Amino acid sequence: MRDRPIFRLPDRIVALPAATFEFSPAAGAEADGILAGEPTDLFRRLLHDQESESVLLAARRVLHAFLGAAPALEPDADAGAVLARLAAVRTELTGALAATRAAHPDEWPGVLRERAPLTLIGGCWLDTVSQPATQPAEIVNTLFGQHFTLMGEGNPQRTA
Repeated sequence: MRDRPIFRLPDRIVALPAATFEFSPAAGAEADGILAGEPTDLFRRLLHDQESESVLLAARRVLHAFLGAAPALEPDADAGAVLARLAAVRTELTGALAATRAAHPDEWPGVLRERAPLTLIGGCWLDTVSQPATQPAEIVNTLFGQHFTLMGEGNPQRTA
């Protein structure tokens, strides 16, 4: 088989919606109540109810609290800029985790066990991105392929 160049079209199908996220007034009030509760109750709710409007709104508010202050990449950022940003964030997180581990060595096994529920909900975001209108997008298929690999390629004993 001979080598031949492959031309890939730019994948511009997937993008965040231009409109804001809409929700009912009842969902807003219920999300307020969820967020006013104890952190363990919020975590339990996020694990057990991944579809309701109020829990989705609460999850978006939590994400916004963590990511809202993060400086955004320029819209025309290339792969190098994205990789540089990821490397900087990874370095920052690695330092924070090392400090946490050093300060609380007895609690470190518990921190590692907390990954299990997060792994279970890790694919939920894919349901939001992966819709019939966006499924042909190369990024969606790539992300789903990575999710499939992380989940053990259908074998639960091989999950990450």
